[in-house]
Amino acid sequence: MTKKLLLGNSLVMYADLAVYVVYSLLIFDISESVPLSGAVFGAFVLPSLISPLFGNIIDNSNPKFLIAGSNAIVAILTTPLLFTENHTSIFFAYLSAAAHGLSYSLYSSAKARIVVNSYPYEKVGSINAKLNSTRELARIVSPLIGATIYSICGVFFFILTQLIILILSSLFFIRLPLMNYLLKEQTNFSSFKGIMDGVNYLVNHFTLRYFIITICISLLISGFYEVSLIQFINDLSLPSSFLGSLISIQGAGALIGSLLCIRFKTSDAMSLVTSGMLIQGLGMFLLQYDHLYPIYISCLLFGFGAPMVLIGMDTTSQTLTPFELQGRVNSAIGAITCLPLVISFLIAGAVIINIGRGYTSIILLLVSMVCAGCIGRIKNSFQSQQDFCNKIS
Repeated sequence: MTKKLLLGNSLVMYADLAVYVVYSLLIFDISESVPLSGAVFGAFVLPSLISPLFGNIIDNSNPKFLIAGSNAIVAILTTPLLFTENHTSIFFAYLSAAAHGLSYSLYSSAKARIVVNSYPYEKVGSINAKLNSTRELARIVSPLIGATIYSICGVFFFILTQLIILILSSLFFIRLPLMNYLLKEQTNFSSFKGIMDGVNYLVNHFTLRYFIITICISLLISGFYEVSLIQFINDLSLPSSFLGSLISIQGAGALIGSLLCIRFKTSDAMSLVTSGMLIQGLGMFLLQYDHLYPIYISCLLFGFGAPMVLIGMDTTSQTLTPFELQGRVNSAIGAITCLPLVISFLIAGAVIINIGRGYTSIILLLVSMVCAGCIGRIKNSFQSQQDFCNKIS
């Protein structure tokens, strides 16, 4: 069960993450436009904003067939890239990227249902850590492999590889064993009734509400880190390709962080988020230096803390959400957290240019510390509520 889940997850992550680099290269080769090339990121991320509209489908469908179905749709929308050339390829590249983005949002929610359904409470955190480890490994190797295939063999063979990977991942998920009650249809998922239940649950659940608000505040500074790295390269007159080395170090840190999280207890999910934020804050603080070694350590720390926050967030939301609302709640969280991340990338450049990399790094550390403190207080408040309920019962 776990091996099939991890293999299927690895293939999905590879297919999605390779798209970033290769579609950007393809569009730049055709248009020679950096903005058009960078817009691939927007095409991938923005569809997550409408993912809550599919909440009923996620919560009332067999998740393994939902994943296979979304992979099939992505494959259909990607296939025209096998036969198109020049500027027509740009349109289909954006279309395919958007399909990948929406499919990833559906996949994340369906995966949450599989995890909660298939594993006992105490193992949910460990499974999320293992899944994130395969994601981080894919993040390191997929851009390299994808760009190599595209550069040597061309777009035709890259797309052919993508289609094969989508088929293989679907086969792994279809073969997953699931409990019988998950296979029973609950409601008519074509109805819009209950479509806002996920959002309403987040608004009315005290702990999750303030937890997600704090996560969104922390995401508002996430984009500043990547932009600060670009500013560092510019300040030291380093080649732009050096960014790839820094991202690789960040990815290595993330992989190490994910692997170490495998042994954490599900009940410590919020503490994991707090620790991850503090470690990332320290990494952000080191951005003020104009020497390579502090920046290397910064990338390693920032990457190390990132999966701690992500795994802790996923585990917290999954364990505090009823099974029948997993799809709607997780898709709502995906849409809500997407906005501050996009805003962060949009405003980071202007802020760093105006106040400087040094002051920015101090502000990023302070915001990280405040967010970590808030998560700690939320955890203590939630623990007090649980202790009170236990005394009553």
